[in-house]
Amino acid sequence: MALQDAPTVLQVAQQTAQQIGPWIPIASLILGQLSAIGLEWLRGMVTRAREREARIQLRREAIEDKRAEFQRQTLLELQETLLQLMRATVQMRIADEAAFKATGSWGAPLHDEQLNEQERLLRARVNVLTARVLDEELRGLVGQMHDASWASVIARRKEDADAAHDLVADAFQRVNARLGEILRALY
Repeated sequence: MALQDAPTVLQVAQQTAQQIGPWIPIASLILGQLSAIGLEWLRGMVTRAREREARIQLRREAIEDKRAEFQRQTLLELQETLLQLMRATVQMRIADEAAFKATGSWGAPLHDEQLNEQERLLRARVNVLTARVLDEELRGLVGQMHDASWASVIARRKEDADAAHDLVADAFQRVNARLGEILRALY
């Protein structure tokens, strides 16, 4: 066979192009479709991840809203209960003053049973509500008020009762001021 009979490079390329030519659009179509499917799958993954993160964020916000509402309700109830405890403490103080004038002895007669029970229940309620308070400073202030109030109630000398009563009044003002700050921050 002579060199002339051998196909030239150009002829081989033309023959190959004629054989492959019809398959190029089909291959392009298939590759394009596979690429589109892959991109759509990736978009779906990203969208699902965003949606999942949005749902998690909504749950976090709902939990935070519930916690803030629970805290607001607790603080409002604590404020009212402290006011009632202060009123009961003052009523006990008035009873002690009257007994002191009559007998000359401080804290000698026991308080009215109903007043004692009311004061005991209010102390218990304050303890329960204080345990729910998130603010550590407020818990400390309520503890100081609670202790001063108790010291005022159980004092066996007028001087001790006077000093404890002054502490109760001061502690109540500080507790009420801190409660107001926290409540305003929650709204």
